[in-house]
Amino acid sequence: MIDKKEEICKIASKMFLMHGFDSVSMESIFNNTNVSKIVFYTLFSEKSNLITECLIQEERDFNFFVKENIKNSDYIGNIQSIYLWHLNQIVFNKKSGLLFLKIVNSSNSSKHDYFIARRIWETHISLINEQLRGLNVENSKLFSIVFLNTIENIYYPLDDDFDYIAMWHLLESFLKSVSKLYQLIS
Repeated sequence: MIDKKEEICKIASKMFLMHGFDSVSMESIFNNTNVSKIVFYTLFSEKSNLITECLIQEERDFNFFVKENIKNSDYIGNIQSIYLWHLNQIVFNKKSGLLFLKIVNSSNSSKHDYFIARRIWETHISLINEQLRGLNVENSKLFSIVFLNTIENIYYPLDDDFDYIAMWHLLESFLKSVSKLYQLIS
């Protein structure tokens, strides 16, 4: 069973991503939950506490995913798993992005939230970088940043018929080509 804090964070994250941090009030978040006002404001007396908790939950979800899904030397499979995790978080959970990326790219977030978001961003980059290094990709950190930005930005298709699986195959072909090219040059 989902606990009240987690339920509130899931709703708040979606609202923050759709409307921005400044546009979403605590009252509007409360109105979209199924908790009493006393419980809501006992758990989160300030919006900054709620944003921080949402970030921590996003980080916890990703760390659990890594522990359960990332295998030692199946680099392409691991990158596909990372892609599918993002796809699940954004498309199937009907979010419009990931909270940590919105905060990293925001100029008006608190320093505390920025550092948490930056830590999560660095964890994602590090994990992708590890997989690309396993494929012998030169400049793997740069490609990791490009890859993370690519998978974050493909979730805004122009129509409802966008083929996310075909997009994965395109990314996979790109990764394999870069890996083979590097092996040929070396």
